[in-house]
Amino acid sequence: MSQNPEQNVRQISCVYLRKIITKLWPNLTADQQKVCKDLLLTRFREEPVTLVKKNIADVIGNLGKILIPNKEWPDLFVFIFTSTQSNELSEKELAMILLSVIIEYFSHDEIQTYYDQLNPIIEGYLQSGIPSLQTLSIECVNGLSCIPKAVSVLKKYNKLIPLTLNALDLNNEDLIHKVFETFNEFVEIKKVLGPHLPMIIEKALIISANQDYAINLREVTLLFLELIAEKYARVLIKNHGMAFIDKIFEVGFQIASEDPEQYDTKEDSPPNMAICMIFAYACNVPNEKVYPVIEKYLQKFGTSKSEHERAAATYILGYIADSDACLDHVRDNIGPLTNFIIDRMQDESYFVREAAGECVGRFSEHTGQDFLEQHKKIMPCLLRVVKDLAVSKHDMTV
Repeated sequence: MSQNPEQNVRQISCVYLRKIITKLWPNLTADQQKVCKDLLLTRFREEPVTLVKKNIADVIGNLGKILIPNKEWPDLFVFIFTSTQSNELSEKELAMILLSVIIEYFSHDEIQTYYDQLNPIIEGYLQSGIPSLQTLSIECVNGLSCIPKAVSVLKKYNKLIPLTLNALDLNNEDLIHKVFETFNEFVEIKKVLGPHLPMIIEKALIISANQDYAINLREVTLLFLELIAEKYARVLIKNHGMAFIDKIFEVGFQIASEDPEQYDTKEDSPPNMAICMIFAYACNVPNEKVYPVIEKYLQKFGTSKSEHERAAATYILGYIADSDACLDHVRDNIGPLTNFIIDRMQDESYFVREAAGECVGRFSEHTGQDFLEQHKKIMPCLLRVVKDLAVSKHDMTV
């Protein structure tokens, strides 16, 4: 089956073999085991289809779990090290395809035994400028993050994350998604991400703001930016002032201003995630530092010629009027902010008027008497908004 001309047959045989090989291995004689190990490496080298080649690597990795700890497959590492030293690019790629798959099967002992030798290869390939080797090396780093004791390894080899970011192909969306999913899992570990946070934030902002990327990719980078608010906002301010926070808010307002009708659902869309991200920073950055930044972008976007920018600013104003966010500053500026909301309720755009109606609801819930006392100005505008939205063809609610 390993040499069957049909790709599907070879692929299915790999999947089946991976499931059973560790169970049947003890039943084989030493000679049969050697033949099997040699055949796996031979078929891996000769397999013409990359997908099937990776399936064979999965079989090798699964078998390696029981053989590598007992040093029963030295030829496997000889194959990897020899191929990486070759002058032929195809040989180097072959070794890295195998390593990128089997590395996640390594235990901590294997990492200690072999990774000191492997790390210079991976770091070198990340800086090689050769796209195929850079991509495979990033896959190796991502696999490395899945092993036991991954935190200690990434702390020890602390160049891996910045080298990965520099080598990341921004056209390879699947790989970017994998890398940022890994970053999201390590958010709690300050010693892993902390030293590299500015570089990661810059990449996340570029990706999040780019509407050409798939929604699920933008969601994972926006989630990263939201998750770091609680753990790292004050660290960012201490080390970099408000520069990064300001940029996060600027990009957040831009994303929140995207046309909501281009997304199937409002809840999981990038604009809504951007508002949630802004709210996270409003809750975790000291009010006296964050409110002036919010105020600046409320003014800029709230008076924009773009209806979606005006709507975004109005939604965000409603969100920050929360006791966990900037409620005290909102109360201190209740007069001008009430006038701002009233103006938005009289806006020519349905989107802006709906946003203003929701903002009124949040202000009524959180700001208390100071806002409610202005009901004579608020209610006539709000009733007109409700009436207009009720008869419109837009799917909107207040």
